[in-house]
Amino acid sequence: MRKYTGSVDRFFLFCKVQQSSAGNALASAWDFDTGGGKTFETVILSGNGQLPATHYGANTVVDSAMKNGISNAITQGTPWLTGYKESDGYTFKTACEDINLKGIEELT
Repeated sequence: MRKYTGSVDRFFLFCKVQQSSAGNALASAWDFDTGGGKTFETVILSGNGQLPATHYGANTVVDSAMKNGISNAITQGTPWLTGYKESDGYTFKTACEDINLKGIEELT
């Protein structure tokens, strides 16, 4: 297992629901602990804030290696994955606004 080398940035990530298995496989490769395979499951989003969900969202603190891996995935042929960096001035809220997504309140 790769050792975490310290935080350098935070990513806000959005994966289309249909590709969540592929997104979780990528996240497993980036993530230094065991949680990567469940990255795109919890935060559900859509354009109108109602079901059905169109995207899953996540945010993660990254070290240099993770930052490079995520940046490469976002820019090199994964159109179903969108990412924003905190160092570019984004928050989860402003990233959602930029791609017109709203959180869905789960019904219990």
